[in-house]
Amino acid sequence: MSSGEHVPQGSLPSPPQITPADGRLAVLCVGLGAVGTTLIAGVESIRSGSDQPIGSLSQLGTVRLGRRDEQRVARIGDLVPLASLHQLDFCAWDPFPDDAFVAASRAGVLDQPSIERVGAYLRTVRPLPAVFDPSYVSQVHGDNTRPEDTHRQRVEAIRADIMTFMEAKGSARGVMVWCGSTEALLPDHEAYHSLEAFEAALDRRDRSPRLLLLSPRPPSGLLPRSASGAPALSTARLGRPRRAARRRPGRRATLSARISTVFGMVEVPAS
Repeated sequence: MSSGEHVPQGSLPSPPQITPADGRLAVLCVGLGAVGTTLIAGVESIRSGSDQPIGSLSQLGTVRLGRRDEQRVARIGDLVPLASLHQLDFCAWDPFPDDAFVAASRAGVLDQPSIERVGAYLRTVRPLPAVFDPSYVSQVHGDNTRPEDTHRQRVEAIRADIMTFMEAKGSARGVMVWCGSTEALLPDHEAYHSLEAFEAALDRRDRSPRLLLLSPRPPSGLLPRSASGAPALSTARLGRPRRAARRRPGRRATLSARISTVFGMVEVPAS
């Protein structure tokens, strides 16, 4: 559309309302290995002033405003209400009981002096028992796992973990980050095709534990939004475009957003 074209009044969508990033933010890490410990150690290194956030989009990233010849650039943090690093509290689940200091040392991603500088904080991050099935990650064998028989029981246990952590930290919001291993690629299954099949799968134990991360709901319906650092069938299949129960006109949402609505995970914009 050229600058001279007329735009009918009311045809443009209203801008989304972004809630201020107030209060503590719970960062729930699924996995406390190489990825999770590097994330936590990096954040603490920046908070303590021992390192700079080089390469961080949220901390140093910029965006161009207007035309290129206007040379107007603003920091993303000045335009979007992002939580500061000092507002973050880390929680994790992992099949190994090692705290973040031991796990980071074994992972070998960071050099030991860098780990030692934030060692006091890393030792305070101890993983909760994980929902784990070696059928999906055959090279990992740990005993820090949940004993429940069904996925639905495990969902309730995860929900209790989240509620306990957020209440202890006084968290106002939360975000879940998949930092675990890449799951084995398995054949597609009906559990990923509809809400009804998804809920039915929770009463069985034959589906990927990753499904459970789409289900728990923390206090007052504040289930975290989630990010993934590894591919999996459940994410790929649930992420295909489907019509959401609540959506803006002309917009489509993923099945994962629909499932999230059912379980109170994320807020899908209403029309």
